[in-house]
Amino acid sequence: MECVMHAQAKQLIEIISSQTQFLIPIYQRTYSWTEKECKCLWDDILRAGRSSHIPSHFIGSVVYVLDESNGLGSIHKAVVIDGQQRITTILLMLKAISDQMGDIGYGEFSSAMIRDVYLSNRYGKPEYRSKLVLTQSDKETFEAIVENKPFPSVVSSSVLAMYQYIRRLVTTLSNPKDFFHGLVKLRLVDISLGTQDNPQLIFESLNSTGKPLGQADLIRNFLLMGLPKELQDELYTGYWRKLEQLFADTRQKDFDVFMRHYLLYKTKQPLKIGNIYARFKNHVYATDDGSENIHRTIVSDIYRFAKFYCNMAYSMEPEKQLRDAFDDLMTLRVETAFPLLLEMYQDYSEGLLSTDEFVKLVRLIESYVYRRYACDLPTNSLDKTFLTFTKSLRKRDYVRSFNKIMASFDSYRRFPSDNEFLDKIQIKELYSSNQIARCKYGLSKLEKYGWKEHVNLDNLTIEHVMPQTLDEQWKSYLGESYDEIYRTWLNRLGNLTLSGYNSEYQNYSFLTKRDMDGGYKDSAVHLNQSLAREDEWTESTMAARGKILAAKAIQVWPNHEISPLEIEALRIELNSPKVFTLDDYPNFAEGSLSRQLFDALHAALSYATVTCLKYYIALKYKGTNLVSITPSGNGLKCWLSLEYSELHDSSGFKDVKSIGHWGTGNVEFNLISQTQIESLLKEITQVKAKIEQQVSESKELTPYKIWQRNYWDEFRNYCLEKQFSMNPSATLRPAKPNSDYRLLTEVAHTVSYVAKLHDKKSLACGLIFKTKTHDLYEIALRHKTEVEQIFEDQILFQSYDKSDYLYIYGQSHGQLPDSDKIKEFEWYISSLAKFKEVLNKIKAKEWV
Repeated sequence: MECVMHAQAKQLIEIISSQTQFLIPIYQRTYSWTEKECKCLWDDILRAGRSSHIPSHFIGSVVYVLDESNGLGSIHKAVVIDGQQRITTILLMLKAISDQMGDIGYGEFSSAMIRDVYLSNRYGKPEYRSKLVLTQSDKETFEAIVENKPFPSVVSSSVLAMYQYIRRLVTTLSNPKDFFHGLVKLRLVDISLGTQDNPQLIFESLNSTGKPLGQADLIRNFLLMGLPKELQDELYTGYWRKLEQLFADTRQKDFDVFMRHYLLYKTKQPLKIGNIYARFKNHVYATDDGSENIHRTIVSDIYRFAKFYCNMAYSMEPEKQLRDAFDDLMTLRVETAFPLLLEMYQDYSEGLLSTDEFVKLVRLIESYVYRRYACDLPTNSLDKTFLTFTKSLRKRDYVRSFNKIMASFDSYRRFPSDNEFLDKIQIKELYSSNQIARCKYGLSKLEKYGWKEHVNLDNLTIEHVMPQTLDEQWKSYLGESYDEIYRTWLNRLGNLTLSGYNSEYQNYSFLTKRDMDGGYKDSAVHLNQSLAREDEWTESTMAARGKILAAKAIQVWPNHEISPLEIEALRIELNSPKVFTLDDYPNFAEGSLSRQLFDALHAALSYATVTCLKYYIALKYKGTNLVSITPSGNGLKCWLSLEYSELHDSSGFKDVKSIGHWGTGNVEFNLISQTQIESLLKEITQVKAKIEQQVSESKELTPYKIWQRNYWDEFRNYCLEKQFSMNPSATLRPAKPNSDYRLLTEVAHTVSYVAKLHDKKSLACGLIFKTKTHDLYEIALRHKTEVEQIFEDQILFQSYDKSDYLYIYGQSHGQLPDSDKIKEFEWYISSLAKFKEVLNKIKAKEWV
């Protein structure tokens, strides 16, 4: 007999005193409350207990699934979905306070009562006596505390630390009655679920008090909740528990970071850290092929990539050359490269890359990032650069292709040349309070390069040869221009080195630091050998040393391996869009089931044209997708632009309106046999009819569209009268179907537009940057302040996949009636002129 969800308000004391064993399932997170959450609950209890004006205190809800089988008599098992943190903490409080009470009783609360009723089910069989059974990591420690048994060899630090903290709180309690009076006032919503309820949906919708769940908790519950217990145990023990161990202790917060990189690699779409769970669910839905092994496949895949990530991020890589390369990347904090690195690591694990090749490419990424840092190139484009890197990568010629892509980058994404790097690293301010680690990394790399015998650099610090504070002796030594020399050269490469005697050197003169015990002449650091040979330390010696080290830096951080003669042809090759054909899709060979089904469907839709895109095939009618198709091993996945409610017959169709997928459409159909084609064609006929209706409606000139055309005709004539430059072929078109008409015209390197929006009041004017002119948009964005100074107003910047927008609203003129149309035209022209000024500054390279 099926149960249903039952919810009612109850006293917490009633719930924990019932003949119930609360089980925390393996997919739940371990006990994770800190002193902050515990102290908040403790204070709430005492506040309620000490006040006669507080009849009750609500603390959220507890959600559990009742097991249909009984342990013994009336003892029930309840699998807790939400509420374990509060229940565990309350029981630890009861244990601590009962130990403090001794034989003294407070009303119905005595040590024996707490032990036999609240902390255990006294009359149950041994396996049902524990009131609360925590997950594997916490279970034995909790039982040792409650039952006064020896602690296990591996103690749950979170449970034990909380119990010890609560014991300290109890010692500050002047009257235990306050605690018990408050305890009986605690109320919560008791929600028991039945077999027909969906615990996952209910779990996600809860907004209980306490420590919020992390992305890792939500993902784990999503994957494991609702599975048969045997499969839960298998996946948790075989994969998820090992995953938790990889991110144990101080690394726990990094799981979300890893999952973001994992999903970036899998989906190739930007992702904010707070949206990980939502993106993960969409990823699962999009990859779900209906097989029974989908959960096992996903959990094992996450664990596999987590090992890759930990090898790179936590210096766990067994191959020393690779480990050293990863360690250097971590010092540089190249987090944006992780999606690319995860894919490379997978290719390495599958034999597409040898160890030497992998090391070489990781070092190339390191060079790319450090050279850009030294040349002060912006870092805000690196995430997109690395995210889309492998779109053009030809893995059959992995290393060469990788180098080619690096060489193809231009403008703000460029790989700095040897000459640029040589010049910029000499004058770069390498040392600053927020770049100490990166500065030491650079000096350490220079120190170790070319030498087989290395000094242990861990205990060395950055030494300024000309010190950070100039005393009168140094000022006199440097001469009248000491202040300019100091400001120019202090933090540059030529004045920096490594030493273990930094504190001893203080602000001594150069010759003193050179000749003293432990001075430059005695130093085992190779960087200091040239200092030992110098007799003075002036602007010219700093410059000369900087030049020598810069020449070495070109070898330490080498360029890509593509010659200058190849680069121009390479850029044309990589920027040319790939033309896809039916032969480019997996599982779509001639004679395959998916190809046979496609040919039969296409033959039945003779009026449709075929468009092959990277991830799906579109059968189009009048330029609009009739049906989107992705071939699979056992047929075709088809999507139609219909609502589920519009279907004549929903058999075999799935509502995917809120699920991400390739192509367009809100309903999905798996075509796996010829007999299903007839059913699919009936619904495609509906899509065709909708397309025809849209085309017909778009041709009708409504009064509003007539007004729009007249408005822009007048504007064109006004521009001609004022001799304002405008392309004669300027087009009038809606930005999107059924949206406002906009006048588009070529200006300088890009497209400008003016628009009078559908309310006939709001004016807009701006620039549209297409893919090939994205670098111009980036320059404008970096100089947002200067752009707004030209307009003396705020400019809006918006970036999309295929175009970027820079525009301004004419709010000050937006409320004018039609009789003031001329003022609107004047505003358009003045705004377009200012946009021309912006583009001219970019074109003249005034802004770089």
